[in-house]
Amino acid sequence: LKDWLDPLDTGDWYVDGTYTGSPPLEITSPSSGDVWEAGSTHQITWDESLTGTVSLKLYRQGVNLGTIASSVNVNNRTYTWTIDSDLDPSEYYKIKIESLSSDFDDFSDFFSIAIPPTLTLTSPSSGDVWEAGNSYQIEWDSNFSDNVSLKLYQGTNTFIATIASSIAGDSGSYNWTVGDNIQNGSNYKIKVTRLSGSTIYDYTPFFSIVQSVPVEFSIDSVVVTESGGIIYVNMINDSPIAG
Repeated sequence: LKDWLDPLDTGDWYVDGTYTGSPPLEITSPSSGDVWEAGSTHQITWDESLTGTVSLKLYRQGVNLGTIASSVNVNNRTYTWTIDSDLDPSEYYKIKIESLSSDFDDFSDFFSIAIPPTLTLTSPSSGDVWEAGNSYQIEWDSNFSDNVSLKLYQGTNTFIATIASSIAGDSGSYNWTVGDNIQNGSNYKIKVTRLSGSTIYDYTPFFSIVQSVPVEFSIDSVVVTESGGIIYVNMINDSPIAG
């Protein structure tokens, strides 16, 4: 009890009744309910009334998974930790802080480590040609349900239009009718962005958008013989078309 009440040996450790002071070493972050993604960087923080150095270790369900930091000045009250990207997801992680010069230690509350979000556009693909006025499926893969936005760009990074401002990330597709006002071009791309974390996004490769080409045609004449027939068609269009 003396070591806990008077870690600096001041001689003032006697109490009457219930002691309500702060413990000499206490982790303040992570706290209960925190979700930290594997591969991300966070601050481990603590309060102290000690001197010396401490170690930080990671536990899951009572099992020591390894040392985060072997020796940190306790008076720093913080340590920057980049979480290993290969840690399994779980809500039963704890961090232990332990004084290297006394018998004091503390565990954090349970917190979660989650799989990093992934977001990959799969359609349109490189070389696709989408015609203005027609509808097409924009498709993507993700491992989260947070909403995403879809935007159209041209060239390096010229914004053209918002396709969808907020749709469910786990829907995986969106039916888009290409606007008639979008000009011909072979260097369009679509960007999908996770709204709750704008650093999570992806672009399609370049694809083409073309205006629909009106075609007028008329039948000039029909020639029928014993062996078959020939229909002569006269076509008029504003731009060359294939076929």
